[in-house]
Amino acid sequence: MGLTWKHSLWLISLLLTAIFIDWIRIRTYPSLLTADIGQIQQGLQDGTFTSVDLVTTYLARIAQVNPQVHAVVELDPAALAVATELDAERRHIGPRSDLHGVPVLLKNLICASGLNATAGSYALLGSVCAREASIVTKLREAGAIILGTSNLSQWGMGRSSAGNSSGGWSAHGGQTIGAFHPRQDPDGSSSGSAVAIALGLSTFTIGTEVEGSIIVPAEKSNAVAIKPTAGLVSRDGIIISHRRGTVGPITRTVRDAAIVLGVIGGSSDLDYGGLEVPRHELPNYVQVCDSASLKNARIGIPRNGIYQGSFGNTDPEILEAFEKVISVLRENGAHVVDNADYPGLDDRLKSNPSAKAGVSDVRRDLEKFFSGLSINPNNIRSIKDLARFTMAHPLEEYPTRNIDLFELALEAPSPDSEEVIAAGQRMRDLGGPLGVDGALAAGNVSALVVPSIVAHIMAGLIGYPTVTIPLGSFSEHAKAYTSETYDLTRQAPGIPFGVSFVGTALSEATLINYACALQSETRHQSQIQPIIKPKTELWHIVPRSRWFKIIVTNSLRSFLAEIQFF
Repeated sequence: MGLTWKHSLWLISLLLTAIFIDWIRIRTYPSLLTADIGQIQQGLQDGTFTSVDLVTTYLARIAQVNPQVHAVVELDPAALAVATELDAERRHIGPRSDLHGVPVLLKNLICASGLNATAGSYALLGSVCAREASIVTKLREAGAIILGTSNLSQWGMGRSSAGNSSGGWSAHGGQTIGAFHPRQDPDGSSSGSAVAIALGLSTFTIGTEVEGSIIVPAEKSNAVAIKPTAGLVSRDGIIISHRRGTVGPITRTVRDAAIVLGVIGGSSDLDYGGLEVPRHELPNYVQVCDSASLKNARIGIPRNGIYQGSFGNTDPEILEAFEKVISVLRENGAHVVDNADYPGLDDRLKSNPSAKAGVSDVRRDLEKFFSGLSINPNNIRSIKDLARFTMAHPLEEYPTRNIDLFELALEAPSPDSEEVIAAGQRMRDLGGPLGVDGALAAGNVSALVVPSIVAHIMAGLIGYPTVTIPLGSFSEHAKAYTSETYDLTRQAPGIPFGVSFVGTALSEATLINYACALQSETRHQSQIQPIIKPKTELWHIVPRSRWFKIIVTNSLRSFLAEIQFF
């Protein structure tokens, strides 16, 4: 006997109901391509998913796209076990902070227990730091889960000469590829951290910067980033310049970056060099973001630093988008002062004091890091040892990729020499009174606004803070620029760019305020999509039966709460 029309109608209704319920189930979970810390915490807190689910999903996503983009170098084998412990702690005690149970990827030059910190070189593979970096300890104490390490430009762009190197390449990690164009140049040392955010491979990441290494990769990955004042975040246990290098978050939103900075911020007795950072309680960066406003803000435009060929040839499309942002700032009550210029820009372009001081720093800072290793399998104690290893090891790709900067560091004078001290003072002058501070004073403003591609021109000399947010992407008519040496495309249709706020030392709260307010008004980020996307989402991982149980339980709780209220 065949099905009657009533039976058919009943089966169709049942099928449509099942499809509708599954549609609701899928929409219960945030997409990890766009999820922010608040959404992740909400889901963890109401039991929609667990930290174990979250880590499992991220691991699947990394496995799907990392062979193409090489953003992640190493995964922490303890991540799932830590997630299990933090889930139990949440159930029995509650969350420690906004980062409780939230995964993070660290740039692969930051010491973390159980992981290599190789700076992308086989020279340090298997080495062990005597202690974790202070920022990693702070992240763990806040309940964050160390998911693994992200790829970078080898030695933070401190090995090969400019024409011979490529952003995001390391011998240990391979060539990082951006997510918005085939063979996209990720464009900077913290490239793996930035690309990981673009593809939703971790909730947040940590990068480092001297000149542009956080801000530029972040803008090319449609991400938000904070480059803090040098020394505001302790740099112990990190391979970085201690004169002006810094450590900061790369995220989806300014609020997320503010949350992370509030956790990792604070100087340490183990740090050295850089600006003098007062050891007082940090501002509440999240509160600043939540009450953000552009009304009566005084913001300057250093026009003479916006178009400089040697610093990136600011494209007309970027300039057009930048002018629209200026209009948005004014429409929201900001007083924008034009031509708040850098007084010493011409001198900055003619001289390069960071070259002399920078290579001297490389030698001092690397050798100090080597001395702090408890296990050093290749016995790398000096720049000379490092150069010798690099030339001998076939996977280091020498001589195709040269060691010019190592050779310069070998010949560099001591950081205590008169010429290096003079170069350091010249950098402080050019970055401060003749740079950022001079422009702030010229316009009587509290921050500068510039396209992100040129944000580091003066701020990078002195270690001053910068916050970048997405501004747009190149149109289908944009000209493509591809490197002949490594076939990497730096500019082409679809590749994002950003806008940055720059300020004086310890002005992070002001910059976060302006960036948070502007991001809420522009919302460019959601309009830009990567050309490659991981397929696995949380709803693939959490079983249907558990989801149904969670929905019923949460609905019952809400119903009982309503009854109690009335």
